[in-house]
Amino acid sequence: MKKWIKVNLNGVAYKVYFEAFDGLCSPPLQIDREAEIQLPKGFKKDRYTMELLIHEMIHALDWNLPEEKVEIIGKDLSSALWRIYKPRDKVI
Repeated sequence: MKKWIKVNLNGVAYKVYFEAFDGLCSPPLQIDREAEIQLPKGFKKDRYTMELLIHEMIHALDWNLPEEKVEIIGKDLSSALWRIYKPRDKVI
């Protein structure tokens, strides 16, 4: 049985779980199966993984956005969030 985390994005419940992929988001409204976001096994709390998660969540929020736009938004958001929230040795 796969371990997963449930998240709600734009009113749709997604199962987020870990597979051997680089990242995958299923279409939000499918009749035959639940919406899923798959992330690579060995999930790390690093900048790349955060960008990948944001990228797949953007797909979940707007399935019709062109991939190029998803890439730009994902990189911009992950860069900004990493600068703000990356692990630090001291309190700001």
